[in-house]
Amino acid sequence: MLGLAIGTHPLRYLSVTLVASLLLLGGLYKIKLSDDVRAGYSKEGSRSIGERNTYCEFFNCSSPVYATTIVGTAFDGRSMIRQKHLEDFLVVVGLALNNVTTVVRGYPFALNNVTNHASLSLQVLRLFLDGVKEQNEREASGLEHNPHIILDYPFTHYYGQKIPMWNSLYGVTRTANENATGGNRLERVEYISVVFLVERGDEETFNAVKRIEVLLFDLLTPGHQSDLVKFEVLGDEVVNREVLRGARGSVFYFLIGLVLLIIFVTVTVVDWRLGFGALNRFSLLLVSTSIFSPLLAATAVFGLLSALGQPVNSMMCVMPFLLLGIGVDDAFLMIYGWRKLDGSGLTPAERLSRTLQDVGPSITITSLTNVLAFSVGAVSSSPAIRAFCICTTMALVLDFILEIALFGAVVAVTCSERHGTDFVPVKNSCTHRFLRVYCKLLVSWPVRLGTVVFLVALWSVSTMGVLKLESKFSPDKTFDTRSRLVESFAVLKQVYTDHENTLVIVNRPPRMEDEEDVALFRAAVHDMRTFSGACSSASLTSVWLEDYILFDKEVRDSVALFSPNNTDRLSYDNVPEFLETNTAYNHMVHWYLDDDGVVVVKSFSMYMCGSGSQSWADRAHQLSEYRAIVDRYPSFNMSAFLFDSTIFDMILSTASVTLQSTIVTLVSMVIICLLFIPHFGYVAVATGSIVSMILAVVGFLSWWNCDMDIITMVDILMAVGFTVDF
Repeated sequence: MLGLAIGTHPLRYLSVTLVASLLLLGGLYKIKLSDDVRAGYSKEGSRSIGERNTYCEFFNCSSPVYATTIVGTAFDGRSMIRQKHLEDFLVVVGLALNNVTTVVRGYPFALNNVTNHASLSLQVLRLFLDGVKEQNEREASGLEHNPHIILDYPFTHYYGQKIPMWNSLYGVTRTANENATGGNRLERVEYISVVFLVERGDEETFNAVKRIEVLLFDLLTPGHQSDLVKFEVLGDEVVNREVLRGARGSVFYFLIGLVLLIIFVTVTVVDWRLGFGALNRFSLLLVSTSIFSPLLAATAVFGLLSALGQPVNSMMCVMPFLLLGIGVDDAFLMIYGWRKLDGSGLTPAERLSRTLQDVGPSITITSLTNVLAFSVGAVSSSPAIRAFCICTTMALVLDFILEIALFGAVVAVTCSERHGTDFVPVKNSCTHRFLRVYCKLLVSWPVRLGTVVFLVALWSVSTMGVLKLESKFSPDKTFDTRSRLVESFAVLKQVYTDHENTLVIVNRPPRMEDEEDVALFRAAVHDMRTFSGACSSASLTSVWLEDYILFDKEVRDSVALFSPNNTDRLSYDNVPEFLETNTAYNHMVHWYLDDDGVVVVKSFSMYMCGSGSQSWADRAHQLSEYRAIVDRYPSFNMSAFLFDSTIFDMILSTASVTLQSTIVTLVSMVIICLLFIPHFGYVAVATGSIVSMILAVVGFLSWWNCDMDIITMVDILMAVGFTVDF
């Protein structure tokens, strides 16, 4: 009935579908390209969100924090702790904080206008530079080094202050003899890093922070601000911009693919039995419409989403590629069904009706299963993947409508204008003879046996590939390999390989009067220092309680000299005095005096050190190790925090989410296939083929060094949809 209606009134269906699509295209004027590598690809409701809330509660953040990192390396490849290099680095950091500005509400705005939770790092580096200057001046004057300044790692001692350096210095080589260079025990430092951990504030303030980050990235090009220090600027907004640049760069490849597709469709669709005379305006209309229909569906959906205020991310830019494959495939089916009726003497309306009867189920089932595949992905907890799947689902539905109504109408029009041009296929053609030989060969026992051997080999190799597939992700996979950020991420990788500090917040401190409680806490700290990814040196961790217990014992021992009856039990009574002489710990301990004047430690934080992280996946697994240790000691209500933990949660959950999506989609497809193919044996073969193809796709992606990440997950979803077409 639908075929008869379209074939009878093709121009009516053409005009309605075109007008409706063009109305949707109108929303493109509001199109906004936007990507958020951190929030967009992170799992909603993940553990990292609770950890970030705990961090903000501990440090009294008024809004979520945002990080921009500046890393400095020496152009000559030597140490960064030379005085001139340190001065250049701190001058540029000061420039970044104060002089790189944008406008917010009509006033100049700099990073110093927002709360900086990493200000301690700058104070540390400035004290370190003061120490370097003083020791250099004394050395130049022929004087001995100042014994009150010891430039060392992981702690520098500056006039009695113990200053932690592990958050600033990376790639450190200490002198073999601690007294070899007097007050400087450091031989080489490869990298100096400062992290601007700022509060986002309202939307306008946050946008200003992101603009400044991009300005810094563009400003601190190699050799622009210093002849001695090379700067790398890393942050979410810089990565987001490079991701979008990469997406725009893919337009070139899309155009090449489109040209190749046009050539292929032309060669395939044009009825070359008529010779070059077949290349007329009607066949060209058929070719162009078969490609135009899916492209129109894709752009119309972009227009609709833009009109609704939904930004287009880089992942959604993949959708037109997918839709072209599916749409042209449907067009081929319709043209094939139409040409089978050559010489039938049917009217265009009757012929289109018979065509849709013949190929309609194939087009419907492939469209429906593809819609289903991406509908399952649309319930993903990752916003970017959810947006991609929703966008693709809508485009698939619209493409199905356009293939039936618009392309079907074009087929009917071209036929009505081509009376007398239909030909009955030649039974003894070269193609017919080749296919006859091919089919006989295909069902012969040698080929069947060879096919079984081939399948066993394919499945074995694919299974080994799947088993070695690792769940990994790195933001540098999302942007162009020619981007300057590639080198920046290489530097960042070296920094994290050296070491990375994880902040652990203890919300229920151990009771000092309870020896078992203190011993249990020490066991937790020991576990964090000795797991497989921990730093080899315990001195790279910062646990204020250990230093305080020593301080408290010294105080009690001194008091015992004058008061023999003094108790020898640990307590928090001396915390105020301890923090006065150990100012580096002030921001790490929350305490108050209760109504009886007793010191109560409400919560505290400590830094734990991990090293050897060659990839973001390694860092993710290190965080999971900390979480496992924290979970083993629930009485202390501890929480591990890393700024990149949202991405780590995505890495840790991608494999399970992909497996879940694939299984649900596969089961759903089996049910739909049963509705369209009411024969269990055929459905079993189809399902086995789908499983085989998915296994091969995933297995060989692994052998081609693709990891199980968010991009591979999208590839698998696309493959599931395509296998049903086959």
